[in-house]
Amino acid sequence: MVSARVYAKTPAGDEAVRQSTRVVQRNLRLVLVQIDGKLSVEELTAKIGNARLVEGAISELERGGYIVPLAEAAAAWAVGLPPETPERHSALSQFSTFGTRESPRITHDEPGPVSVFSAFGKPVLAASQRTAQAVKQERQQDAEDVFDAPRRLRLLPWLVGGVLALIVGALLLVFFYPYDRHRAELEKTASELLQTPVTIGAIIFVALPRPHLELHDLRLGGPEGAASQLGRIGRLDLPPPWQLWASGRAQLGHMEASQVSWSLPALLMQPGVASASDLALPALHEIKLNHVQLMAAPQLVFAEFNGILSYAQGRFVRGRLENQDKSLALEINPAPGQLALRIEGRAWQPPALPLRFGALDAKATLDVQGLQVREIEASIFGGLLQGEWSLGWNEQGLAMRGDLQLARVDLQQLSSSVLPKFKWAGVLEGPLRLNGSGSDWAALWSGVNLDMQATVLRGTLFGIDLGEAGRRGPGSVVRAGNTRFDRLAARVQADARGIGLHDLHLDAGAMRASGALRHTPDGQIEGRLTVDVRSSVAALRVPVRVSGMLPNPEVVIER
Repeated sequence: MVSARVYAKTPAGDEAVRQSTRVVQRNLRLVLVQIDGKLSVEELTAKIGNARLVEGAISELERGGYIVPLAEAAAAWAVGLPPETPERHSALSQFSTFGTRESPRITHDEPGPVSVFSAFGKPVLAASQRTAQAVKQERQQDAEDVFDAPRRLRLLPWLVGGVLALIVGALLLVFFYPYDRHRAELEKTASELLQTPVTIGAIIFVALPRPHLELHDLRLGGPEGAASQLGRIGRLDLPPPWQLWASGRAQLGHMEASQVSWSLPALLMQPGVASASDLALPALHEIKLNHVQLMAAPQLVFAEFNGILSYAQGRFVRGRLENQDKSLALEINPAPGQLALRIEGRAWQPPALPLRFGALDAKATLDVQGLQVREIEASIFGGLLQGEWSLGWNEQGLAMRGDLQLARVDLQQLSSSVLPKFKWAGVLEGPLRLNGSGSDWAALWSGVNLDMQATVLRGTLFGIDLGEAGRRGPGSVVRAGNTRFDRLAARVQADARGIGLHDLHLDAGAMRASGALRHTPDGQIEGRLTVDVRSSVAALRVPVRVSGMLPNPEVVIER
C-alpha cells in the first residue's frame, strides 16, 4: 500500500520539484505534474499512475531535504531551510535499492533515479550503480581540476619570464645592433635618390624622445674636398629601424635634417624640387629643416632658416622657412626651373645694413642665376618703400640692382641710422636706383652706388645757418645754428666715398639757396652755395662756403 503521508514543499524544494517533474515527463512521457500546496502520496500516485515511481521519487526528494511531511512543514517554512530529520522510508522503499543514501545531483544532462525504469534509447541499469558512476566521475574531474591548478600556477612564472626575456632581447638587439654595417647600403641608396655621391659619417639609434635612427655628417658630392661645392647635412633623422626593415624606403614618410648647408644651384637641380625628375620616395610627405644655410655662391651665404618642406608623390609641393628670430618668412612654391617665393617681414633688419623694415611684403623668383624680387611694399623709417630689386651671382662675385620709390620717409630717422653726424629733418620722397657688386655680401653693400632724385618737405638742416650768413656781410663766419626750409630738391649720389648733394635748391620763403654739398664718411662736409635773400626793399645775393667737421661746420661769407 502507498503511504498516505502528506508532503509539502520546502523553500529550497521549488527548483528540485520542477527538475524532478521534468525528469518524470522526459523519461516516462507522462503529464507534467507541478506540486502546489499540500498533496498526498495517494493523490500523486493517482495522477502519475505508477506507485513505484512515485514512491522512489518521493524518497529521493525527502532524503535531499526538498520536501517534508506536513507535520514538519511549518518549521521548514519558518526557518527558510529544510529541517534535518531522520530519514524516513515508506514500506515499499525499505525493500528497494533505488538510488543511494546520498542525494543525487539532478541535471539536464544526467538521468535521475526514475531513469532506471525507462528503456527509451538507454540500457536499464540500477539507479545506485548509475549514481555511483556519476559521483565517481565528478569526483575524478574535481581531483583533476585540483591537480591542474597548481600545475598552471607553476607554469605561469615560466611564461612571464619567457615574455620578459623576449622583450629584453629585442631591446638589446635594437640598442646594440651594429647599424654601421649598413652604411654602404644607405650611402648607395642616398646617392641614387639625390643623383649625387653621398657619404655618411656615422649611424646611431636614439630612443628618446622617440625612437629613430640618426645619420651624422652626410656629405653631398663625395669626399671632403668636393663636399663644400654641394652641401652637407649635420644630422638626418629617419624612422625607427624596425619600420625601415619592414617597409624599406617605400614607406618613408617623414625626415628631419639639422645643420644643413647646401649649394643653391645644386638644391634647385635635385629631383623633385625644380627639375623634371621625381624623387623616388612616393610616400614622403614632409621634411623638417633646422638651421639651414643656402649658399648662393661660395661668397654668399643666406641667413639660417628653419621650416618644413611638403612633398606629394615624390614632388615638392610647398614649403615655409623662417629665420631664427622669425622676423623673415618665405613661402615657397615650385615652378619650372625655379622656385616662386612670397617674402614676409616683421621688424626685419637685413644683414650688414643699418636699417630695419617695419613690415615687408614681396614676391620673388629664385633660380640658379639669382634672386629677382618684385612688387616690394615695405614700411621703412616711418614711410613706404616700393619697387623691384634683384641679386645675381657668378664665379666672379655678386651683383645687385634696384629701382625703388620712397614716400613719406622720416628724414630724421634715416639720417640718425645712416648718417648720425649729418642731421636732417623733414619728409623725404623720390625715386632711387641702386647698383653694386662685390666679392662677398659685405663688399657688395659697402660698394653700392645710390642715385636718387630727392625731395624734402618741411625740413631742417642742422648745424648750418644760411639765413644768418645772408644777413651778414662779406668775410663773416657763422658757426652752428639751423636752417629751416619749406622744400629742398637735390640729386643725391652716394657711394663708398661719401654722399653728394648736386643741383641743390632750397626754398625757405624770403631766402633761397642753390649749390652743392658733399659729406665724407669721416664726418667732413664741403660745399659752396649761393644764398639769395629778398625783402620788400631790396634783394641780396651772397656766396658762401661750407666746410668743417660735423655737427658744427663753418659757413664763411665770401667776398
